[in-house]
Amino acid sequence: MDMQSRIRQLFQASIETKQQAMNVLAPSIEQAGQVMVHTLLSEGKILTCGNGGSAGDAQHFSSELLNRFERERPSLPAIALTTDSSTLTSIANDYSYNEVFS
Repeated sequence: MDMQSRIRQLFQASIETKQQAMNVLAPSIEQAGQVMVHTLLSEGKILTCGNGGSAGDAQHFSSELLNRFERERPSLPAIALTTDSSTLTSIANDYSYNEVFS
């Protein structure tokens, strides 16, 4: 298989995966959005976390809430729990990794 065929195959697989996930995940995403709106309207904060690359996703999401996303708007309170490496490693060291985000 040549490189362009492989690239097309990977795109097609990605499209199919997203189409399958759309129906399965849409209700959960809607529910999560409703919980976040309720939290913000109740003067709470959105806390995000992740492991590995997902930690980067969590930080990016928090940044989009704190800054603008697609349009100018007031900042929304959010904290990425993965940005404090000293706290993360001290909790993991003193207790366990199971306790880091608990």
